[in-house]
Amino acid sequence: MRTCCRAVLPVLVLTALLTAVAGSAFAAEAPFVPFDLGTLGGNASAHAVNNSGRVVGVVAGARFRAFSWTSAEGMIDLGTLGCSGESEATAVNASGQVVGSATTCDSSDHAFSWTPTGGMIDLGTLGGRDAAPFAVNDSGQVVGWSNPTGDFRFHAFTWTPAGGMIDLGTLGGSDSFALALNASGQVVGGVSGTRNRAFSWTPTEGMIDLGTLGGPHSQANAVNASGQIAGWSNVDDQFKRNAVSWMPDGGMIDLGVLGDTSDSSEAVAVNNRGQVVGSSSRSGFWRAFSWTPAGGMVELPALGEGTSGAVAVNARGQVVGASFAGDLGLRPVLWPPIANLECPTTLAG
Repeated sequence: MRTCCRAVLPVLVLTALLTAVAGSAFAAEAPFVPFDLGTLGGNASAHAVNNSGRVVGVVAGARFRAFSWTSAEGMIDLGTLGCSGESEATAVNASGQVVGSATTCDSSDHAFSWTPTGGMIDLGTLGGRDAAPFAVNDSGQVVGWSNPTGDFRFHAFTWTPAGGMIDLGTLGGSDSFALALNASGQVVGGVSGTRNRAFSWTPTEGMIDLGTLGGPHSQANAVNASGQIAGWSNVDDQFKRNAVSWMPDGGMIDLGVLGDTSDSSEAVAVNNRGQVVGSSSRSGFWRAFSWTPAGGMVELPALGEGTSGAVAVNARGQVVGASFAGDLGLRPVLWPPIANLECPTTLAG
């Protein structure tokens, strides 16, 4: 049994300390080290973390299975919607409600909600075959995409216990998908068509186009309580994209890249402190990053050589994602501030 993460990962801790000395002001305040959450068998990847440190994601063994992890419980299998199907968890709120998609007995994929007391329930679709949720807020509102009745296209939806599943439209494009929402019910995502565009939706304003850095395409991946949005945009007509943040006042900030100007980046999550996380290409690999207004973009250390990526960050600054770890394959990773990293039991506090 691992008794102390510092004893297991001395090289990675040293790397984090060196980053703190040589990196930004934010890195000096709270450098990061990676912690392997383990697996239920096969590869695994973390997709989200709540403010109490509950991590959710998917294990890719003989079948794909949704998991939840806490320091007290370890990793547990969340089950399926029946018929020995598959499942994947994509988001978790403050109360521990987990959402994701699971295979049903007719081999379609439906949105699900799971709670520690109620288990897994089927949220259905917009009338078509499939649905996939990507986010849930603390009031239990869920967003994602689903097929409308008799249609192979997909539309962004919002679901509430009172109102069920509602189609948010497409801004005139062919498809749309909702990727995140905040406590007030502001929803963000993307519209697909000739030009893919980031959108924001509220019950009062409906769906609005957020624009780009000058290229044809953009996408909004996350939004915090103040309305700050994180995502990506093309900077020209080429395939290069940069991580961006749309601020509550309507301005767009280019967050840059970890490598040179030919590299790309994408922001996928933002917490209520304005800390943004995602991935950036550098030296032929994609690397996890954290960005703050004061410190800029900082690379997060990996478990080994190769690709890593950050996918979520909570209010405490804990970051989750995945990293290749040599012969161990792809592993879910928690990057906590080093002040919290005494032993594994302190990580989710």
